[in-house]
Amino acid sequence: MGQVTGIVKVAVNGKVQRSEIGASLDFGGKERESAVGYRVYGYSEKLKAAGVKFSIFHMADTDLIALKDIVGATVRFECDSGPIYVITNAFVTKCLTLKGGDGKTDVEMEGDPVDTTQSS
Repeated sequence: MGQVTGIVKVAVNGKVQRSEIGASLDFGGKERESAVGYRVYGYSEKLKAAGVKFSIFHMADTDLIALKDIVGATVRFECDSGPIYVITNAFVTKCLTLKGGDGKTDVEMEGDPVDTTQSS
């Protein structure tokens, strides 16, 4: 019986983030839209950025200013079941908000679509 992905590690420019369980990865790539008249004639394509969403735990040594300003990063999404997916040219897309009480900050990043040649 094979292992199902459970725990993932998110690393930005080689630094593993203190991420909460529940990080998600959108592979990006080509999206297709049907060209329809009295029948389906075909489709058109557009490129969609890859994205990763995760929440980090804020600690005394967490530099949220540096994190919010990240551009041109390499993001690794490492699955405990083995595969590692890479997003290049990644940047933070949303403003960060620090929540008191649970000390978490949600992070959203986008970049080049995940290339299957970059996953292992």
